[in-house]
Amino acid sequence: MKAKAAKIGGDIDLGTIVQMPLSDVDTVKVDGKVLTLVVVEKVGQGRHNPSQYRLACREGPIKGLYHRSYLTPLPDATKELMGLDTIFETWKGKAELSVREAARAMSMVGGQGMRDVDGKRQFCGCRKGSCMTNKCVCFQAKRLCGSRCHGGHNSKCKNNTND
Repeated sequence: MKAKAAKIGGDIDLGTIVQMPLSDVDTVKVDGKVLTLVVVEKVGQGRHNPSQYRLACREGPIKGLYHRSYLTPLPDATKELMGLDTIFETWKGKAELSVREAARAMSMVGGQGMRDVDGKRQFCGCRKGSCMTNKCVCFQAKRLCGSRCHGGHNSKCKNNTND
């Protein structure tokens, strides 16, 4: 079984763009279900020790190492095309992110759960109005309102992805 898996997968080179699936609890409905990352380091190459890969998104490296079976290489994508060329060069020394933090950083609406606004975790909670003025915390932070913001109590919200 290991030999068959090795033939199918193969090694991934440094600088290759890969996608890694996300768990549903790490994403919001409007965001993608995969993270697009760049391979910044290959660890453990050997006969009985399969390679594992350190990955990075625009914000920094992801915690932990990942086996080839969790990754899908994108052969036609380049670091420059995906905007990952800077992090490929500067990932060392940056704080490592969890998968959920990376998903939040790449999210259109600020990730799962509440927003980070000025260091405080909050959501707008607007009960009326269109959420298209600076009175709305989400609009002010240039983010879309998520399902947790109003809990379905503000039918006038226009700052969401349903429009």
